[in-house]
Amino acid sequence: MNPLLNIQPAQIICLEHETACLYAEVIQVVTARQQCWVRPLFLKIASLPEQLNDANPASAPDLILYDLRQGADLICPLSLFRMALDTEVIPLLTILDDAKYCSPAGDTESNIDDYRTTAIDNPGIAHQQLRELVRNVWQAHPEAF
Repeated sequence: MNPLLNIQPAQIICLEHETACLYAEVIQVVTARQQCWVRPLFLKIASLPEQLNDANPASAPDLILYDLRQGADLICPLSLFRMALDTEVIPLLTILDDAKYCSPAGDTESNIDDYRTTAIDNPGIAHQQLRELVRNVWQAHPEAF
């Protein structure tokens, strides 16, 4: 049984593809269709796929975070998601919130546990990256749609 069938609204889930990781809040699960209505929070992009979830901060990649909290919701297949851990989400949300107050452009760099992270709070660029991710996921997993 897919553990995502037990998810509840307000939980955070993650969709990983190549070097990108989309974190989103669950709005509703459509169990009969095996789909999920989600509200994107942010998109994390790493330099290499194997570095996306690197647990060793000393060898962590450069990360780029795109703030998607003001964007449109998505309906996606449940099979593409995994549950997100609080320990991976909270530090990244903190960086995004800091970005809003650090520079007029909304961009900031932060070093948390040796991660070099750039947060980008530019809705146009962020939504372009999200569209590209959705297109790439759709092309890689047409059977899920």
